Amino acid sequence: MKLSLLVAASFLSHALTSYAALDEPDQVSVQFSGATPAQSFSRYVPTDGTEVEIDSDEVVSSITLFTEGFTCFFIGSNHLLMTVSGTEAAPVGPPSILFLASCVTDDLYSV
Repeated sequence: MKLSLLVAASFLSHALTSYAALDEPDQVSVQFSGATPAQSFSRYVPTDGTEVEIDSDEVVSSITLFTEGFTCFFIGSNHLLMTVSGTEAAPVGPPSILFLASCVTDDLYSV
């Protein structure tokens, strides 16, 4: 009886952990918009704070996050340091070539 309770508790613990992992995405979908649709592109940025090289020569005029609950940081040309949170399009001023992106959960950023 004790063994079956232990196995059931272990299974439930694993199931809840797996569900929690599914509940929070491990990447943020980011849209970088240029002056024309042909100059727009998107990237996935990990949510663990890892810096990701953007690797594009396109000049970006706005950034949109398509994943809620995260804050992302961007470094670009023209001394650009930018923070974006929420899913509204954020204007990039002055329009810049972006070099690096990094994202974390809003819970982590607000501490």
